[in-house]
Amino acid sequence: MDIALNLLKAPHVGVREFKEKVSSFLNKRKTLVVTDHGDPASVLVPYKDMMEILDILENTPKSVTGSSHLEALLTSESSLKKDWDSPKEDKAWQSL
Repeated sequence: MDIALNLLKAPHVGVREFKEKVSSFLNKRKTLVVTDHGDPASVLVPYKDMMEILDILENTPKSVTGSSHLEALLTSESSLKKDWDSPKEDKAWQSL
């Protein structure tokens, strides 16, 4: 599976650098691991790869994944934008 291999080989970038260059990272459409003090905190996965992951999960028996497993993987774009754009969130980023 190419997705798993891409994740293992994915470059790591700190949270501060990610915030400063988010547009550049999004335009590259590559898998990226975002770290917080060197520890993986989040993964940026290209849309095409995410759709492939979802397809695999949807075709996996619930006894293997659990019913809430798929729900935990999904965060809507509007939710991310809302959190990202809040003054409270921006202040938290500045204190890093």
